[in-house]
Amino acid sequence: MLGSAFNPPHLGHMVLAGEAKWRLGLAEVLLVPTGDSYHKDVSVDPGGRARLALTEAAIQGQEGLSVWSIEIERPGPSYTCDTLERIAELRPDSEVHLLMGADTALGFGDWHEPEGILDLARIGIAPRQGCREADVETAFEGLGGADRIEFIEMPPVGISS
Repeated sequence: MLGSAFNPPHLGHMVLAGEAKWRLGLAEVLLVPTGDSYHKDVSVDPGGRARLALTEAAIQGQEGLSVWSIEIERPGPSYTCDTLERIAELRPDSEVHLLMGADTALGFGDWHEPEGILDLARIGIAPRQGCREADVETAFEGLGGADRIEFIEMPPVGISS
């Protein structure tokens, strides 16, 4: 699962999804546009439905990528733990990987129910300039989740939304 505002979806998202699928041996990568992002103020937001449509357009023709509207449809704040619980209900035989950049991983301990997320998913982490793997490992060791992370080797992409 790759969750993001996707405001807009861009090449960095697509490279991460593709590299994670290949390097982690994933059958599918679910792109999940954020619904009500409780932790991030998005100053110019075209709305969840527009971001969902943009994300669907971005993955056209890319095998093994799909867009889920689960957070757009759910009222209230979008918590990753809730989304992962729903994915586990819908796909009980799947091992889920939550994909994120190293910059995001450094703040993972401040997320809503980080330990619950670690129970539900392995964490695939993409490199970001200025973020050291050792610092990310230390952040997850503090949560007892260092054995739940995997670093994804991928080319640097100097783009972000």
